[in-house]
Amino acid sequence: MFRALSLLCFIGLTACAPRATLTSFAGPTLGAEQQVFIGTTRPLVTATQATPDRAGGLSFASVTLSMPPNRRLGEIPFNQRDPDPMQDIVVTQSQRFAQTTQFRAELADALAAFPDGEREAVIYVHGFNNTYDEGVLRIAQLAHDLQIEGVAVHYAWPSQGWVLGYGHDRESALFARDGLQSLIEEVREAGADRIVLVAHSMGALVSVETMRQMDIAAPGSSKETLFGVLLISADIDPDVFVSQLARVDPVPEPFVLFVSQRDRALRLSARLNGSPRRIGNLSDIEPLADLPITVINLSNEPGSADHFAAGNSAVLLSLFSQVRDIDAAFSGDRAGRPGLFPGTVLTIRNATEIVLAPGGVLSN
Repeated sequence: MFRALSLLCFIGLTACAPRATLTSFAGPTLGAEQQVFIGTTRPLVTATQATPDRAGGLSFASVTLSMPPNRRLGEIPFNQRDPDPMQDIVVTQSQRFAQTTQFRAELADALAAFPDGEREAVIYVHGFNNTYDEGVLRIAQLAHDLQIEGVAVHYAWPSQGWVLGYGHDRESALFARDGLQSLIEEVREAGADRIVLVAHSMGALVSVETMRQMDIAAPGSSKETLFGVLLISADIDPDVFVSQLARVDPVPEPFVLFVSQRDRALRLSARLNGSPRRIGNLSDIEPLADLPITVINLSNEPGSADHFAAGNSAVLLSLFSQVRDIDAAFSGDRAGRPGLFPGTVLTIRNATEIVLAPGGVLSN
């Protein structure tokens, strides 16, 4: 009965939200363009359409989107029936790659537009109950809002995109590990100097499991391959998370967790899983004390009950964009620096927690 009520709460949290869709537009646009390279373990129908099923291997695509000039930070405006490029994100170009070599060559060309040594790729891994369209639109929004100086890559694993599909998605998250590892290898082979892994919700489980299996096969490969890892609202049991990273040695740095004790979706996830907490709403960093991890606690921020607060709020996007400054500030000295952050800085052995003051952003 309790789990049934929790599922009803999940439905209540999400039922009213329309599903974002990729919409093509053939006319002229005035917005800035954002290209997204895609690797997916869903069956691709076209570059802009995939089913929620599990595919036997990776498929590749590329989508270029026009971002409306007056869009507010964090917003993903769309209109499937009558798109207006002045107001909505629209697809201007798309391509499905028949061969892996074609994908790698196109990605290599995009990376080559940046100076040697600064060719960065950001791989985004979506979370639970996400469609193919939603994941592509999310990384496009993040890449544009954060002004990422690199190439945006999306890993679209086979989430069912259904609020009652939690169990299915957890199984798909395990199914998706090999696909993410293959995508990381393709990005590296294309010439990326730095790869940053950004994951949301259950995508964090996909990501950390992938790092674990990489290091079991070749110790140290995660640190060697990944320039940084950012987990947003991670839907992982804390004990499982610690055991996963026990096999990832050394841990890639920066390794940053965005958490909020007010995250409503993670509260319900914890109840469904019979555990008091998930990593994404952890209230005490003591379990992480032996890991060189920075935890950014968003609980005091307006909107922090949102499951994607770090990507939806203009204030938090400003903070999110300065994650490297956080790592540099604590590099070699995780005791914190007074006045750097408007909030509380707590260090327990190797782990550092930054509890933001209400409305706080990083100092310049």
